[in-house]
Amino acid sequence: MMKTKELSRLLGYSLILLMGLLIFAPAEAAKEFPRKPITVVVSFPAGSSTGVAAQKLVNIIMQKKYLPQPLQVIYKPGGAGTIGLAEVLQGKADGYTAAYNPSAPILVQPLVKELPYSHRTLIPVIPVIKFPWLLAVKGDAPWKTIQDFLEYAKQHSGEVTVGTAGDYTWGHVALIQITKASGIKFRHVPFQGSVPNATALLGGHINASLVISGDVMAQVSAGKIRILASVEPERTPFAPDAPTFKEIGYDIRGTMHTNILVVPKGTPEEVVETLHEAFKKAVDTDDFKEFTKEAGGSPGYIGYQGLPSILDETVKEVAQSLEKIGVKVRKFQ
Repeated sequence: MMKTKELSRLLGYSLILLMGLLIFAPAEAAKEFPRKPITVVVSFPAGSSTGVAAQKLVNIIMQKKYLPQPLQVIYKPGGAGTIGLAEVLQGKADGYTAAYNPSAPILVQPLVKELPYSHRTLIPVIPVIKFPWLLAVKGDAPWKTIQDFLEYAKQHSGEVTVGTAGDYTWGHVALIQITKASGIKFRHVPFQGSVPNATALLGGHINASLVISGDVMAQVSAGKIRILASVEPERTPFAPDAPTFKEIGYDIRGTMHTNILVVPKGTPEEVVETLHEAFKKAVDTDDFKEFTKEAGGSPGYIGYQGLPSILDETVKEVAQSLEKIGVKVRKFQ
């Protein structure tokens, strides 16, 4: 019979070997990433600017074979962009499921809602494309200029309805900024996404809407929607005749509306780098650059290593803005 000491020594060696395998297996798997298809979850509808941009990027990556495995876009709208995002961030941190989201559900929503994530419990892989927020009315609305609209809103305080893609989306933050700067009370009408928001405006169900260029470019070209002003610091090439709110005397900071690919915190660095490299190649193609221009957007790329600090600073600024108007915000350690 095997002696007790020899048996103990054998068991000890086996345990060490097993622990080594457990330690090195994830690292080896990360180096071989990806070994199976990747799912990209979009938390807004397929027809939204976010959904269209995500599908465009995925198509380019597969056509150019920037990754050896296919990618599939899945749409899980709801909760102003938080439902699909939360599901991804609570999943496995292996890179096989990523979220392609506008920045508001990442930066703004956790400040005002009890959500199972924050900008510090995820890894931002790559910011892709920026869109300006614009105040729009129906093409046949009586207001031809932003001054006309604001004067009417002053005279009908609390009656003028303004739609957004949802509570505490960037559109809602923009409306808060406009309200604070102008002193005019509006009636906020939140929708479950940018598509129903634009649809309600076209149907005449609301007086005005805060939209991004990518959601209304076709309707603007057809004369069905009129852009009155830009919330951002600069005019947009998409509507060059529309002034900024700053130009007409209102101190409005603007937004940080950008689409960002994110993965759960704990995803191996090698996996993050692989995803970043593939999406960066797609962003740099002439095909995507032309798409960005036609959608009324602008390049939003920032190297992922410096991105967390930028997001952190943006969250602090938004929190301060919300607190100034009496909104209670959550604190993150």
